Amino acid sequence: MSLPPDLHERWGGHRYNPINRVFKQTFHAKVHKVSVRTNFTCPNRDGKEALDHPDVVGLSVATRPDCVPHEVLDLLAELSQDTYLWLELRLESMYDKTLQWVNRGHGVREFIDAVERTKSRDLQLCVHLILGFPTESREEILATAGILNRMGIDGIKLHNLHVIKNTALEKIYLQGHFELLSKEDYISLLIDFVELLSPEFVIHRLTGETYRALTVAPDWSPNKIGMHNEIRRELERRDTWQGKFHGGFSSLSAMEGVSL
Repeated sequence: MSLPPDLHERWGGHRYNPINRVFKQTFHAKVHKVSVRTNFTCPNRDGKEALDHPDVVGLSVATRPDCVPHEVLDLLAELSQDTYLWLELRLESMYDKTLQWVNRGHGVREFIDAVERTKSRDLQLCVHLILGFPTESREEILATAGILNRMGIDGIKLHNLHVIKNTALEKIYLQGHFELLSKEDYISLLIDFVELLSPEFVIHRLTGETYRALTVAPDWSPNKIGMHNEIRRELERRDTWQGKFHGGFSSLSAMEGVSL
């Protein structure tokens, strides 16, 4: 194994820096993330908050880059003084052409602005990114890793592009307007991407997780555990790891017009 000894020790034998390792190191126990859809009234009627529960050790808030005004970030910064907290921004792509294709309703500049304001408050920031959009070349996807490295972001959630039933994406997919990556191609692209990420990035997720009953394609997407096992095996087969080529991909021509 050629994984550097310092990374082997830091990551507990993993070939990437997983969030579960960070949780265990921080809390000295197994920590599970529980998703909650708030739908709160305003103000919260019964006056309770989730952090009051003795078994809740922290908070992870996932939202869009265009939904974090100063007041929201100030509140999260205040909460972070008393509890473990991550802010997750669902970027999905670093390219305006892709964000327009999926009708996100915001652009890259809104994301950059949100990152700058988040980091000015010393909040831990995780970014969601989808790999495999048909609007992006391999070079463009890999260039994104270099950009994120330079933005001071702390963590990343990586997802494969998938199609859910009863969506606009389903309609154009069934009409044959684009193709999805095969399982093998996704794993290959994912590992190429991870090799370029800074070893300091905390990886919260390596692949998307969908319910089989709601998934149109790809058929391998609902099998999250199986995908993680195959990714680990391929990392070992290639004898590679997160950050192996950190700083080694300098072609940023795809990012013309994006100022950081």
